[in-house]
Amino acid sequence: MPDVSIVILNWDGLELLKKCIPSVIKATQNYPGNCEIIVVDIGSRDKSIDYLKTTFPQVKIISLNRNLGFSKGMNRGIRESKNRIVISLNNDTIVKEDFIAPLMRHFSDKDVFAVGARMLRWDRKTFDFGKTTGRFPFGFFKVKYEDIDEAANTLYASGGAFAVDKEKFFELGGIDEDLFYWEDVDLGYRAWKREWRSIFEPRSIVYHKKQGSMRRRYAKNEILALARESHFLFTWKNLQDRGLLLLHILFLPALTLVAIFSGKLYFVQGLFRALSKLKLAREKRKEEKGKILLSDRVILRLSKMANKKNILEINVTSTLGGGPEHMHSLVKGLDRNKYHIVAACPDDGPYFQRLRDSGIEAIDLPIRGLHLGGLVKLVGIVRKFKIDLIHSHGKGAGIYSRSLGAITRIPVIHTFHGIHYGAYNSLMRKFYFLLEKFLAILTYKTINLSQSEEKEGLRLGIINKEKSRVIYNGIELNRFDKVKINLVRERKELGLGGRNIVIGNVARFNLQKGHEYLIKAIPLVLRKYPRTKFLLVGDGKLRGKMESLIEELGIKDNVIFAGFREDIPRILKVMDIFVLSSLWEGLPIVLLEAMASELSVVATNVIGNKEVVIDGETGFLVPPRNPGKLAEKIIALIENKPLRKKFGENGRRRVKELYSLDRMVKETEEVYYEAL
Repeated sequence: MPDVSIVILNWDGLELLKKCIPSVIKATQNYPGNCEIIVVDIGSRDKSIDYLKTTFPQVKIISLNRNLGFSKGMNRGIRESKNRIVISLNNDTIVKEDFIAPLMRHFSDKDVFAVGARMLRWDRKTFDFGKTTGRFPFGFFKVKYEDIDEAANTLYASGGAFAVDKEKFFELGGIDEDLFYWEDVDLGYRAWKREWRSIFEPRSIVYHKKQGSMRRRYAKNEILALARESHFLFTWKNLQDRGLLLLHILFLPALTLVAIFSGKLYFVQGLFRALSKLKLAREKRKEEKGKILLSDRVILRLSKMANKKNILEINVTSTLGGGPEHMHSLVKGLDRNKYHIVAACPDDGPYFQRLRDSGIEAIDLPIRGLHLGGLVKLVGIVRKFKIDLIHSHGKGAGIYSRSLGAITRIPVIHTFHGIHYGAYNSLMRKFYFLLEKFLAILTYKTINLSQSEEKEGLRLGIINKEKSRVIYNGIELNRFDKVKINLVRERKELGLGGRNIVIGNVARFNLQKGHEYLIKAIPLVLRKYPRTKFLLVGDGKLRGKMESLIEELGIKDNVIFAGFREDIPRILKVMDIFVLSSLWEGLPIVLLEAMASELSVVATNVIGNKEVVIDGETGFLVPPRNPGKLAEKIIALIENKPLRKKFGENGRRRVKELYSLDRMVKETEEVYYEAL
């Protein structure tokens, strides 16, 4: 747990502090990290400071000569705090002893700006503050408050009890000191514009008196006028959407007349006060404009994401392979504070249990072959789990998902893991293309794993450009950094000699992976380098045929079949050169893994491969179905160890820059945002 500073603002709040400070002290004693407590006193005339010095000497006191207001006082306290995470509290707030830890757990996410507590009144029953969402009825910004049971996005976290990332806080310039009210709404809204989230955490509970100090300083109507002034300034300063601003301008005269005739003169008073500061609001609006990453409408939509959204991920297999690996890596990385993931796939391979081990609701559904029963069961899953979004992976899953979306009227995102038609005859190809064109109509967004895959889909007319997004596959680089092996021992266990050059391949034995052409290249390599060994990792329906081909070519002693392996980072460390002889691809994860392991690669010049491998820089690209060219480039790397090293280092650098798992997850979540 991170160390935390707690900043409490006080003005003539002696009696309030007597209730607040002891509860805060107890909470810090209950928290495993180090805590600092700061009280910023803004010109108190009672004995608040004497009380703190005498009773709680461990509390740091910042004493200001006069009441500068919440914004200036809190900015000063946060500026002088020593920890990265700071909790802001009002002096009229009593905290539960376990309120700190639930707030802190969210700051492991680098996109989190602030986390707000659940606020009840001092009677410990009446709801006071919770999740907030923004609306814009009649051209006027409104905030809705909800009390919910799970952590969720919130428009802003109340300044009365929230934790904030200090670095992001001051990158925003802190709390706007020209706003008397709405300063916490303004702070949270500006953070959202930078793509920094605020979260409501209901497990962190505090008890709030509400305006405990304010009511002693201002009359009710003066408070209302000040609030309305800040409301207008917030709107004029922050809203950039022309349509929303036009609504505001059109409705403002009518709302002003209604306020006058209904006797709400504080509305008019607040409006004229705000108009006197219009120039200042426009200057701040101009300053913010260049820093905006999210639009007003997107922020309002994101703030409405209530409890976790339920996402259904569909795959027709959980066997070892790129598609299941991609889905598992994605769902493992998705933000569990935003999403509840349900995965539907057959329990026919190791990824099913891996999904469950990762805390995913994995449902065994035998949908490898297309049948009506599978679709009926998927409809049942959608209804049982109240699914908000469907995401399918691969061709078969895509047929199910788009049909399911049409029935349930739930948006569907489909990821192509390669456009597979290479094994079809001309009639089957026409049918497949027609089917995909129809399914494209039922798809909210198509995700392609490479630019070349998207280009092929557009050429075939099965992808709509307006609905298409390219998101590269990503891997966890540290999985490959952590692997340390005894090379001699590992090679011996696999039947390899310590001095042999080892050429490796990791792939399912099926038509797509082109093993036939790699195997036919082996005799050409052995003519020049007879001690070279070839390690083929994987299994599949064509393995027997490939074993027969090896017998026929008389190269059995130089080829080792390792079968399916789950320790791919270790097995890659055994190899000197990696070869992928695919006839078509999406964007193969195994190529990224080989390059992350600093292996030089030889790959076929097909969709996906040609984006990962830069020919002559990170490896060699050769035409598909060409054993001669494969052998030529393998020999070139066998003969040039410095070149192997150079390709390996360049490849590793390329994967780090372009193919990280964090980037893949973040970009996929952006698509989820749009759909939801």
